[in-house]
Amino acid sequence: MLKACTLTGVDEKTSFDWIRSVSGDYPFAEFAVLYSMTPDDKDDRYPTRAFIDSFADAMEGSAVRTALHICGRAVAAFVAGDEDVRTLAARFGRVQINFNASRAPFTVEELAQAIAAVGHPVITQHFPSNAVVSAFVTASNHHVLFDASGGNGRRGEGWPDRVSGKYMGYAGGFGPETIALDTMGAELHARGEDYWIDMESRIRTDGWLDPEKCLAVLDRVEPWTKVPTPKEISVLQYDADGMLNGVLSFGS
Repeated sequence: MLKACTLTGVDEKTSFDWIRSVSGDYPFAEFAVLYSMTPDDKDDRYPTRAFIDSFADAMEGSAVRTALHICGRAVAAFVAGDEDVRTLAARFGRVQINFNASRAPFTVEELAQAIAAVGHPVITQHFPSNAVVSAFVTASNHHVLFDASGGNGRRGEGWPDRVSGKYMGYAGGFGPETIALDTMGAELHARGEDYWIDMESRIRTDGWLDPEKCLAVLDRVEPWTKVPTPKEISVLQYDADGMLNGVLSFGS
């Protein structure tokens, strides 16, 4: 069953009041902030450290689900036990560390020790270069995000094999126009296990998080949070303008 829908890329134009309101209407929504040590040379998805601190302050003690997605040099700092990065990460419900294992400046053993050492869930992305991570890390707080695009927002072809014993999520080019089919695919692939979905690039307009696109996604996936996979599934298809343009049925 779908347990969370992560809206990644809360930015400096995103209203904290809006986040609280949406969380009240859709308690399964998780709001993720991208963290880089050098946000100035990145795009608008990467807010300043001051903004991230203010976001954590504003959400502290609330029911809003939050996540910190750590990128770039900050990943190695997190793995090495950097006090500042670890303290910041501890202020969020979940942490995702974005890296490619084939180019990482740390070993899988060091990564496994770092994940086991923190008390909150830590997500790593699963794609071919990171397959060793999903298999090697055994900590119970290790979550795995299947992302065929490697974090680049491209739709994948097919669904990867599940990793035994892991809480898993699915991503890769998800957005309002395709989310019904995306979630159906995740639901069927999960085979009765709990899962989450994540999206970033396709819920933005002109580089900024788009509240209307986020709400469209949440509205369309909400039914999947209420009931297990039925024997028959009908999926509504939408066009780029949000207009219904077809219904697909699957099952007996």
